[in-house]
Amino acid sequence: MNAGVEKVRELLAHLTEPLPFDVHVVESPFSAGAKESWPTLSLPQDCLIVERVFVSGVLFAVKEKKNHVICMNCPQQQECAVTTAIFSPVLTQSVSSLAMISVPKTEAQQTWFQERLEQMTEHSYALGELLVSKLGVGRSTKETEQLKKEISALLSLTSEAVLVVDAEGQILELNQPMCTLMQQSRLQLLGASLLPHIGEQGWKQLKRGRDFDTVVLTPAALPGKKENVWKVRSKSIYETDKLTTMMLHITEGPAPSKKKLQQKRTIYTFDDIKGNSPSVRAVKEQARRIASGETTIMIRGESGTGKEVFAQAIHCGSQRHTGPFVAINCAAIPESLLESELFGYEGGAFTGAKGEGKAGRFELAHGGTIFLDEIGDMSLHLQAKLLRVVQERKVERVGGTQSLDVDVRIIAATHRNLEKMVAEEKFREDLYYRLNVIPLNIPPLRERKDDVPILVEYFMKKLSLDLGRTPKRLSQQVLERLLAYRWPGNIRELENVVEHFVQLEIGDLVTLQSIPLQLREQSMGHAEAERRAPRRHSSESEEKESLLQLLDQYGRDTEGKRQVAETLGVSLPTLYRKLKKWRLK
Repeated sequence: MNAGVEKVRELLAHLTEPLPFDVHVVESPFSAGAKESWPTLSLPQDCLIVERVFVSGVLFAVKEKKNHVICMNCPQQQECAVTTAIFSPVLTQSVSSLAMISVPKTEAQQTWFQERLEQMTEHSYALGELLVSKLGVGRSTKETEQLKKEISALLSLTSEAVLVVDAEGQILELNQPMCTLMQQSRLQLLGASLLPHIGEQGWKQLKRGRDFDTVVLTPAALPGKKENVWKVRSKSIYETDKLTTMMLHITEGPAPSKKKLQQKRTIYTFDDIKGNSPSVRAVKEQARRIASGETTIMIRGESGTGKEVFAQAIHCGSQRHTGPFVAINCAAIPESLLESELFGYEGGAFTGAKGEGKAGRFELAHGGTIFLDEIGDMSLHLQAKLLRVVQERKVERVGGTQSLDVDVRIIAATHRNLEKMVAEEKFREDLYYRLNVIPLNIPPLRERKDDVPILVEYFMKKLSLDLGRTPKRLSQQVLERLLAYRWPGNIRELENVVEHFVQLEIGDLVTLQSIPLQLREQSMGHAEAERRAPRRHSSESEEKESLLQLLDQYGRDTEGKRQVAETLGVSLPTLYRKLKKWRLK
């Protein structure tokens, strides 16, 4: 055991004795005898976060392991006894392979610790500083950590693939486009060696320091794929004639790959979600909050409410925004083809299959987001196969025997009642709970009528600009008709209606004659039928009771009262007089 470990533990015993949490000191899992230095902590020896602390030198705060991006993918999550903790590296000039792990002492103190996680994180860092000063050495990584943050921020500003390696080829820093190119996540690549990806010859070429050398990059995560030749510009940094660091910049790749990346770009952001109604503002705010995480999302809503618009906006607001966004409609593809579309297939897997095989949507979404639309229409057979991908982030191609790692964020969507389908055994319960981690409910257009004028204006301007025409104005009759309609097709139907009258209306003012016939007939037909219904009451009490029923049916807001008046065949002022007469609010 490292002699420094015992010294650190002695100091911590005096520093943390009165605190409501324990601080454990562990040695790097890569050092000899490290396993014997973890006797006081029920933590797996192959803990992913502990490994990442020593590789990156970065502090990790875990509020709840089931929601943490690293712990969620850890195969030992169930066996791990630690739920909440702060993992802090202790890197000094003399003690170079230690870390502190702060854990609540009791289950009752866990809530206290979680509520003060940010303060505890600052405390852990300060404790590390104090510990280092007690050992009589200076903390050497403070400036280095700041420099790492600055380098990471700079790399995130470019859409080109860039990474930084040391003299031995170990990856020190990289951006998301580079992760997408190398078909692995940032977590997998940081601290790993570049050599398996470019080979010995490629590494020798880079160490010569030539710019624009041609290097072969072979994605390790996709065995059997053809090698892709990429042009790489390298910049080497030397200290006293010794190579210390190298920055690699991918300047050109195969044309097909660039075309595929172009096809995966999103076109919608949160700014494209129009509407000021309380329900839309609430769901937009919720979507913004969850966008930056990695958690699986289930978007619920009727057809035409804009579920994919929300999915693309979440992707654009996430840390994966430079990665691909791949969408697939599970209801639009026959079941016989859906499996190969999702998971890909090997060459010769079935009649008509390409000889070289084909990557599935999950592979194409590696490093980004996959959007599974109409997930409720998927068969039980495919649900079982999807469950494994959701749980383990591994796919197996049709006709293949090898599992491929995929780093994707999953956003699912459906207009169906999944809870009812689970009860009827039409949808797997285990898959439902895996996908429904964060539900996002998009309100239908009939519940956000205040947004109709805003959406109409937006679509009119957009379509008029596309057609090279001057935006039109709505007549009061058309606006009332649009507000009275129930919009079973939601925003998609509204956009089609706007396109209809923008194309057909000759003048500047949109009249009733320019809106679709079906919309006119449905709006007027309901009112006419109600008007023709008998409305005579044998007593005033019946009239009052009838008014109450209609108000309950249509609502007591302005729109509801307008529909009540239309049903009774009276004007709105007449209805208000009746309400005043019966003292109905």
